[in-house]
Amino acid sequence: YSETLSTGSDWNATMPGAGIGGITSLGNITLTSAGGIAINGIVNAGGNKLKLAGAGIVSQMAPITAAGLELLGTGATYNLTNAGNAITTLAGNTGTVNFTNGTGIGIGTVNTAGLATSGDLTLNSGGAITQTAPLQVGGAATFDAGATNDITLTNAGNNFSSVGITSGKNVSLTDTDALALNASTVSNTLSATAGGDITLNGLVNAGTGNVALKSGGAIINGMGGALSISAGALSAEAVNGIGSGDPLMT
Repeated sequence: YSETLSTGSDWNATMPGAGIGGITSLGNITLTSAGGIAINGIVNAGGNKLKLAGAGIVSQMAPITAAGLELLGTGATYNLTNAGNAITTLAGNTGTVNFTNGTGIGIGTVNTAGLATSGDLTLNSGGAITQTAPLQVGGAATFDAGATNDITLTNAGNNFSSVGITSGKNVSLTDTDALALNASTVSNTLSATAGGDITLNGLVNAGTGNVALKSGGAIINGMGGALSISAGALSAEAVNGIGSGDPLMT
């Protein structure tokens, strides 16, 4: 299905599970499906909102453009990994999200405030990753902004199960309770603040930059053996101290 709207009217479609050939609209776009959604053509809402509500797998073969993208659907899986995606603000409440954006992106409010997933969240960005609303991720969260771009996720309402950084320059993370930090690589600094324990589950590599860990509980080596933190300097602060299997800085 393809349609071009030249007016400012909103575009709404409900499908049992279908492919979308392409939509261009000067208004908001809403695509709702009782199953999956396959975006086979360009979907362009311009400076407006794009709302996707699926119950299965939502995939794409062509880029999407919108000022705001809202992802909905309990148990839905969003595989939106086209490098041409151009979204300014991402929000929603759904199952699993794997999203790629060609430029920087912010977690904010697009009808829904913030982004919540019951499963994994993978976010790849061609620019900085920021937020003005909380992230709540039930599975593993993985962020990749490139070695020259910052990742700033310091909202007090954040609640991660675990976080890994594929690449980023200056990375700052905040979690309202316990945080598991998976293998992470940054080109300058990494700061992680948690209201509970911080568990280090993999190599943390900041090169010659600094790593700062601040825990409202303990800092724990979750690897079961020697764990390396590669950094110019390491700052570790924990209310309940450093647990057994202390991190080894190299």
